[in-house]
Amino acid sequence: MLWIHGVRSGHCSLILNSRLIPGSCIKRKVTFLTGSYNTRLSKSELEKMVVPPFSQQFGYSMQNNARPSLVWLQSEYGLTTRAQELEKAVLRFPRLNVETIVPRSEWFQSEYGFTKPELKKMILRSPQMLSLRIESNVKPTVNWLQSEYGFTVSELKKMLLGFPQLLSCSIESNIKPTLDWFQFEYGCTKTELKKMVLRLPSLLACSIESNIKPTLDWFQFEYGFTKPELKKMVLHLPCLLGYSIESNIKPTLDWFQFEYGFTKPELKKMLLGFPGPSLLGFNIESNIHPKYKWLQEVFQLSKAQLKEEVLASHGMLTQLSLEKNLQPKLNRYLSKHEDLSKLRPKDLSIANKNFDKKHLKTY
Repeated sequence: MLWIHGVRSGHCSLILNSRLIPGSCIKRKVTFLTGSYNTRLSKSELEKMVVPPFSQQFGYSMQNNARPSLVWLQSEYGLTTRAQELEKAVLRFPRLNVETIVPRSEWFQSEYGFTKPELKKMILRSPQMLSLRIESNVKPTVNWLQSEYGFTVSELKKMLLGFPQLLSCSIESNIKPTLDWFQFEYGCTKTELKKMVLRLPSLLACSIESNIKPTLDWFQFEYGFTKPELKKMVLHLPCLLGYSIESNIKPTLDWFQFEYGFTKPELKKMLLGFPGPSLLGFNIESNIHPKYKWLQEVFQLSKAQLKEEVLASHGMLTQLSLEKNLQPKLNRYLSKHEDLSKLRPKDLSIANKNFDKKHLKTY
């Protein structure tokens, strides 16, 4: 068994002891997996397959299962065998064959109007959807969401396109406990929760204890947010719950404090305003810092003065694109005026139509 590309003998023995298949048959399968049909499995990937539960791969025929599945997915959806996600899907679920994949694909097309390009996108994002059973997995989930929260077919389709992994979530273990928790802890109505899920379907896969609660608790402890305030902020930007405290939220807020002297109450006010928490999704180095530096240079501002302008714009100066919004407005202004004496930085934060009406006298 040492010929299986250095797979540890202890793992190899699992296959031998299970008496799944003779060594010669195993060798043919390993040859297929590591070389032919461009599956290109590495040694580490092969080793993972040899240990349970993946050792079951060797109990199924590559000729009758994996190869036809790959060929069909290639011809129907233009998926290539070089797509690593596809390789993992077919090899991880060895029971799959064309006879099981085709009805599932046809069901998604007929019930939700998915096009082949859309199904291709879903398969690449969530290969495990190919293994789900329509009657016992898919239908119960979508039917529950329709009956309990009033999701329409078009809304479900939009959600599945953005997060096909939703179909793998358990109603009793994931979906219902998460939604019930928001209702109990924050008084969210079903209508509000529906809007949140439409904007962030992956919310239903988040762990309350590991993801959602620690984030909300942090805002309460560090910035004094009340539950109604947190509810308002989350309803405005549900993806906030997917941000990492250590990688996204804390570094961003710390930067505002250390670089420009924002106080916690000032930052809290910005987060509760419009567009509020979306500023936490911007990268400091590639977005916010260059924008602030540009504003300081153009208007000859100190850091303290820029801070006041940002607060006066209710944070909008932080949200707007430098290249697509702020610079074009400035260029239009300078085409009509000789200097910036009558222009304040916060004016750049107002809508284009209002800006032109105020400074260019156009209607």
